[in-house]
Amino acid sequence: MSDLTYFIPDIHPRLPPAGPGGQRPHPICLQGWFGVKRRQVGQGMKRIELTLCAATLAAFAATAAPAQTTCPVAQLISPTPGSTLPAGAVTFEWCNANADYFLTVESIPGAHDIFFAFAGGAGPGAGVISITLGPACAPTSPTGCIPANGESIFVALWTLKHGTVVPPSPFNYTFTAAKTVPAPAATTTTVGSSSIPFSGDAQSVTLTATVAAASTVNQGTVTFQVMDGATNIGTAVTSAALIGGNAGVIYLLPARTVPNSYTVQAAYSGGPAFQASSGSGTLTVSPSPPQRSRSPRTLPWRGSGTIAPARAPDGWIACGQACTMVLREAE
Repeated sequence: MSDLTYFIPDIHPRLPPAGPGGQRPHPICLQGWFGVKRRQVGQGMKRIELTLCAATLAAFAATAAPAQTTCPVAQLISPTPGSTLPAGAVTFEWCNANADYFLTVESIPGAHDIFFAFAGGAGPGAGVISITLGPACAPTSPTGCIPANGESIFVALWTLKHGTVVPPSPFNYTFTAAKTVPAPAATTTTVGSSSIPFSGDAQSVTLTATVAAASTVNQGTVTFQVMDGATNIGTAVTSAALIGGNAGVIYLLPARTVPNSYTVQAAYSGGPAFQASSGSGTLTVSPSPPQRSRSPRTLPWRGSGTIAPARAPDGWIACGQACTMVLREAE
């Protein structure tokens, strides 16, 4: 328990009679008091020193000034100015000035986009005046509901009597709208197929994936990993942020990755508006194409005209000048 000392002027005539031992309870501390001491402070003045529990004193302070239901000029009672408004229906309450009232609720001062109208009046003796906006919204302005977008909401309240604005109204207030975050949308990740020939050296291959949802996905990234069963081939690579649902990376295959079909795992990270998802595709490493032999061969030949056959450096037969040459298999 947190204790504090509370000093009160000479209120001895109001205190209840002293109990056993000279202790006096005090009406504003119904429980948790620890005793009363009386001590001379000056002529004709006494100081009553009470030890009160903090919670009791706070409760007393909260009930000491009840909300005023009548007033000369209307002012908002609820919601608390500067507070964050609840999601859905919002009720504005103000004290009764026995007048007519004009209320504006806007996302931008002067926009007239939420509420902009007379809010009725009430005669003397009535309680607080209130009006509730939402939760349903009209399709056009003024919509009659508070958007749940977390932005500022501007409220102004006028008091009018006999058609004349009563100063110092209007009173202007600023609130923060609630912010409702929609549930992230489901996504699917599709991985494109890729192929590359075998190489004795490390080589790069482009891997792609597409992430789809009810709306275009422009959030999050995709991480690619090539696998042979449960074994990772190479190091995972993460894409840049998606654009139009598309992701792509340059993936480095280790040297001498044997010809085979490998699995490409793609994991989409998700984003504020989209759920994470994953998919898989195939990367094919094909055998190298056979090399054409360039070893020298001796071919029997027959020809006409003057020819000067020669064996070229790469092993092919070449003529010295333009000529017609016919090669036939030896008989």
